[in-house]
Amino acid sequence: MRASLAPDIVYSRFEFDTPTIASSSFIQLFPQFEPVRDLITRIAKEYGVSPLLAIKIATCESGLDPSRVGDLRRGVSRGLWQINKRYHPYITDQQAHDPEWSTRWAIQKIKNKQDIWTCWK
Repeated sequence: MRASLAPDIVYSRFEFDTPTIASSSFIQLFPQFEPVRDLITRIAKEYGVSPLLAIKIATCESGLDPSRVGDLRRGVSRGLWQINKRYHPYITDQQAHDPEWSTRWAIQKIKNKQDIWTCWK
């Protein structure tokens, strides 16, 4: 999703209070999220991006579910990062639903502040 916000406030909407996804207690309650959380953490560190910020964004976007499909009225958003088909038509469904590929794509966007990530309520 694109918006015309100054780069220093792009991610301020993710200062919301969420369950501590990185915590052991959260993973004990929801063990299915551990591989996704670990993947995001590893890739975020590779790119020098805050793992907690990346996890918060993915949690808001898809609930850490790589198979999630949403925004059916706005061009279909797909996968862990809810990559919208209208705004990113060059990304295949397979890429959007691939946790490794889509996380690398999203982390690069976060690092370069190329896209605006918002938490729709």
